Amino acid sequence: MTTIRCQAVLFDMDGVLVDSTQAVARVWRKWAIEHGFDPEKVVRAAHGRPSLDTVRDFLPNADGDAENLEVERQEVEDLVTAADINHGKPHPEPYQRAAQRLGYPASECIVVEDAPAGIRAGKAAGARVIAVPTTSPRSALESAGADWVVRNCADISAALDERGLVLTLST
Repeated sequence: MTTIRCQAVLFDMDGVLVDSTQAVARVWRKWAIEHGFDPEKVVRAAHGRPSLDTVRDFLPNADGDAENLEVERQEVEDLVTAADINHGKPHPEPYQRAAQRLGYPASECIVVEDAPAGIRAGKAAGARVIAVPTTSPRSALESAGADWVVRNCADISAALDERGLVLTLST
C-alpha cells in the first residue's frame, strides 16, 4: 500500500474513466488505410493526443484542419469528445488549466493517466502521476515518467482529512 497526499485529483477521460480505446482505434485505423499509412503505427501515435497533432505528424502538407474535422466527425459518430485547450498533450496546458480551475497549483495535484503523452503532460505541469495500463504497457508508462502504476482506478481509494486528500494505492 502506498499513501499519497494531495489537494486534487485530475483524471484523463479516454482510457481512464471511459474506455474509448476501441472507438478511437476504429477511426484511426480507417483514416490510416485511406491515407496509405500503417494502421497500427497511426493508432499508437494517436492515443492520448489531440487528433490535429496526429494529422499534422502524418500529413504535414495537407489541410490539417479539414482532415482533423473529418476525424473528429467520425469520432463523434462513435464517441463523444470535447476540447477546450489550445495545446494538447504532451503539452502541460490540459493539466495546468484543470488545476487552475480547481484553484490549486498543479504541484498539489495528482494526475491519473493511461498514455505516455498524458503522463508527460502531467509531469511537465508539475503534478505527480498515477498511471493505469489500459492503452499502453506498464513499461511505456514507467518510461514516460509515471510515479506509480496501478491495475485500474479500483486500486485507488480516497479519503479527506483536515489537510486535504489522502489517496491509498494498492500496488
